[in-house]
Amino acid sequence: MTAATFDHVERYRSELKAHCYRMLGSAFEAEDAVQETFVRAWRSSEKFEGRTTLRGWLYRIATNVCLTMLAHGKPKRLTPYLSSPAATDFPRGPSREVSWLEPYPQALLTDVPDSAPAPHARYEQKEATELAFVAAIAYLPPKQRAALLLHDVLGWSAQETAHALETSAASVNSALQRARDTLRKKLPQDYSAVRRPATTQAQSDLLAQYVRAWDSHDLRSLVKLLKDDAILSMPPVPQWYQGRDQVIEIFEWGTAQTDFAHWRAVPTSANYEPAILLYGRNDGSPDWIAHAIHVLEIREGQIATLHNFMDRRLFTLWGDAPSP
Repeated sequence: MTAATFDHVERYRSELKAHCYRMLGSAFEAEDAVQETFVRAWRSSEKFEGRTTLRGWLYRIATNVCLTMLAHGKPKRLTPYLSSPAATDFPRGPSREVSWLEPYPQALLTDVPDSAPAPHARYEQKEATELAFVAAIAYLPPKQRAALLLHDVLGWSAQETAHALETSAASVNSALQRARDTLRKKLPQDYSAVRRPATTQAQSDLLAQYVRAWDSHDLRSLVKLLKDDAILSMPPVPQWYQGRDQVIEIFEWGTAQTDFAHWRAVPTSANYEPAILLYGRNDGSPDWIAHAIHVLEIREGQIATLHNFMDRRLFTLWGDAPSP
């Protein structure tokens, strides 16, 4: 590979990072994986002879970087409501024993291809970055996860996937069957394999109502926005809650535990779902303090799952997001 050819590598950064995020469940770790991918590609550039596309070669390297990271202590990242029974009490504090799935800013997905690139693909790349999907595939063993992403998301053939994973096509087909069985069990029952529009007017209107409720701290007005069996997860708190009345009760209890007298919600998007960056401010202080990131999974025009990410470090992923 010539230096001039290698200059084209950068164009694949966004989609490679999205791929590594699906593999690892963390935007921070995905960035590390892409950097390592580029380092490995540069070091082995003389081995690239054009027998495959540059894009395919980079995906193979990135996949193996992620597999190496997972093999050396990077744990699978989970969403609480998929891994523990519903709680009936108030949160007891964060759990550091589990690595939690992280949200992925929409702005980082602008260059990811819109549609399935080959007949083998079962999911579009954007759909495969939704929280429900990424949370479900986190339960797959790393090799099964890689096989499913390469074949069912990127649309590679079983033979191409086998070559990337240094195994046989028969092994890939076996891994795919097991992975799909697990995926069916872990995805929400009302999850659709058909791509939904990234944002609809109804979703925009719902998000606007959600923002107003937080800005006015009128949390009871959220009731009509939630499905009867709406789920609230609060990483890194391991408990999760179900039912619109319980969700509201937990929100009211949680905000009362803070010193904030004022709240401000900044609308955004993550994982192809509406989201907010939630800030709080004390009386007498001009400073808004990062509090939590809410990602809303919408089904049938209402909020079905509400992920309340309470790790303030995640705000850095939004970079130059509008301030309150």
